[in-house]
Amino acid sequence: MKKTTKGSIALLASTVTSCVAVLGNAQPAAAVEPGQALAAAQFAYDSWKKHKGLDDISVATREIIDAIEGSQENIIERIEAMGTSEARTCARSAVLQVSSLPQMLPESVEAFAAFTTTCVARIRTALDDATNKRVTDQVGYALHAVAPIALIANRKANFTTVVNDLQTEIDSSSRVLLAKLKPACSVNEVGDDRPPAPGASQEVIVRCVAYNGDIGTSNQFISATKPVSFTKAKLEAQRNTSDLLAREALRVGVLTPLPS
Repeated sequence: MKKTTKGSIALLASTVTSCVAVLGNAQPAAAVEPGQALAAAQFAYDSWKKHKGLDDISVATREIIDAIEGSQENIIERIEAMGTSEARTCARSAVLQVSSLPQMLPESVEAFAAFTTTCVARIRTALDDATNKRVTDQVGYALHAVAPIALIANRKANFTTVVNDLQTEIDSSSRVLLAKLKPACSVNEVGDDRPPAPGASQEVIVRCVAYNGDIGTSNQFISATKPVSFTKAKLEAQRNTSDLLAREALRVGVLTPLPS
């Protein structure tokens, strides 16, 4: 199971990275590839969604641990970029300690569950306090490394009420993250300056720029009945940010519709 899951994570990370290169002008490889962190979040959240309602959560526990361990070095590098803070310290500890969860005694499981719950709250505070998008992005990676750990630890401890509260907090924090990382977008008409005939469509180019300089574009035809869509350009621009992790969490939380 462990070997298979890690192999799948590596394959998904490779696929995500390849898709990123196709979507937009590929950037030089960074020290930490976002595709690996995204793959870990996808596996962890997907496993949580499939198994959270079962009496036996051993499979989900193992899969979430494998997802985190499979990208642990990259996740830790992302967390370390937060600098010195309580949120950084607890996030790093949660990622490094989660592998011991299956062997923990009940009282240790409860203590670890409480620790990770507090860590999610500290990360949320750091997210609220973030004053620029670079810091916000770093906090976002920490949030979605710790969130699946906190969910499975509290489920294993049978802290049902805490699990429900955590899901609400993760949903809320993800929406704050998306709002804070929102790229700058513009719409430009294609062709000459003559206005389109009444009822005809107009070709436009949507261009979005993320805080890190990554660009996303989308050519589309709009009309009175077909408004402009920013979704494709936004997702392409945000391809190297924790925006994608927030969207993955919201696909699992589903308290309200996923933002475009």
